[in-house]
Amino acid sequence: MLNRKFLSIDILPDEIKLGQFCIRNNILYVLDLQTFHNQDELRKYLSTKRLKNLSVIGSLGGVHVIARSITLSSVGKVDFDKEIVRNIREHIPTFVKDENVLIKYQVLSTKYERVKETVDVLVAVAKESAVIEYIEFLRELSLFPSVIDAGNTSLFLPFIELFEKNMSTAVINIKKKSTDIVIVENGFPYFVSELDIGGKEFLHSKTLFHHRLHSVFDFYHSGDGGRESIQKIIITGENVEEVKSYLEKKFDFPVETADFEKNQLIILKGKFKNVSSYAHIIGLGLKKVYPALFEIDLIPDSEKESIQFSSLKSNLKRLSFSFLAIFSFVTLMLFSINLFYSLRVFTFSRRMKGIKSRLDEVYELRSKNNALREELSRIEPLIKNETVWDKVLFEISKLTPDDVWLESIKSSSKLKQSDDESVIKEKILYLEGEALEQSKIDRFVSKLEDSPLFKSVQINKIEKKEHISFKLKLSLR
Repeated sequence: MLNRKFLSIDILPDEIKLGQFCIRNNILYVLDLQTFHNQDELRKYLSTKRLKNLSVIGSLGGVHVIARSITLSSVGKVDFDKEIVRNIREHIPTFVKDENVLIKYQVLSTKYERVKETVDVLVAVAKESAVIEYIEFLRELSLFPSVIDAGNTSLFLPFIELFEKNMSTAVINIKKKSTDIVIVENGFPYFVSELDIGGKEFLHSKTLFHHRLHSVFDFYHSGDGGRESIQKIIITGENVEEVKSYLEKKFDFPVETADFEKNQLIILKGKFKNVSSYAHIIGLGLKKVYPALFEIDLIPDSEKESIQFSSLKSNLKRLSFSFLAIFSFVTLMLFSINLFYSLRVFTFSRRMKGIKSRLDEVYELRSKNNALREELSRIEPLIKNETVWDKVLFEISKLTPDDVWLESIKSSSKLKQSDDESVIKEKILYLEGEALEQSKIDRFVSKLEDSPLFKSVQINKIEKKEHISFKLKLSLR
């Protein structure tokens, strides 16, 4: 996830350039690069993209920044700061009459030669009104100015990996109406300047453009104490090929063109046109990665406190909003979960009511079933011992000898308790009939006793009349 989001805004006389950046793991991610013709276009773009409450590092185009060797005869007897400021005003005559000037300088090196001390300083001079106007402009846009770069000293930062500390390098950025020049020695910008001619003037008068460009290098080499010859030149912007050819002939060594792909600390998150023309904007973004090699802070202390307070308030506001959003989300999730389970419980309750009514019916049927089972258990012995009469009558008919006639068959039964205390039904048959001979009756009784259907056979009565009549009692198994 990208973090530390911020903007870079460079206000030039004819255009405004904006860069939108994020930093992660010391890598600068370029999210957007835009150019606007006026402040209204910029304001509309920020409103559309909802870019508010962001830190801004910016640059005031046209601010003169130069570096010269200043020779002090005796440091002990001279006020160091006053002496430097005096020399600055001598070298920048356009600001001499303007009392409301902000002057910043940075000591780059100190050399001792006999009794003299040579001090190299990098100087920035800016109109106080321009700085205040720039800060107020950013405030109107709901942005927080954190650093104001003077003189485009950040121009060389996109190519910092290409520099060699023991080599004097010049970076030239050709814009439409102006040209930025930064000359670096030992990793520090020793000379920063802006020409008031650019790509458009180059098309009309190449000779004038080359003359102005050459005069800058002559001015650089004329510094007190001498300067080493420029050994490397990197050029970016408009008409680079023609200017490149001229400089190669002038200095007699190859001139390089800007190549952002070589810089592993910059990642472009989109396809942008004329990326090289945004070299200074990207350099401002890299000041959030590197310690500032030359960073001129023109914001007063009171303004810093106000910005820090506003930034803190903005951060607290964002934190509160984030906490509220998270709290609302968690509350909504809990409410949704509660509603979901409430619906599940309600649906389950309704189903349970339907199931309960059916269970009541089941319990009622089960009770009736148990009652029926109990009734059946009582008559089950009787059902099991029920006689199959057709089988019995067929057996009697089969066993009845010739010359024996049956006149009546009667049955009876009674319940009695068996040895295992279970209730059984004893079935009795009473047979009455006649026979011509006693032997026929005996034979009939014998056959009945041998039958598996009868448990016992008993002769109750035998009478001799015209025929022999008899009564038999049969106990069925």
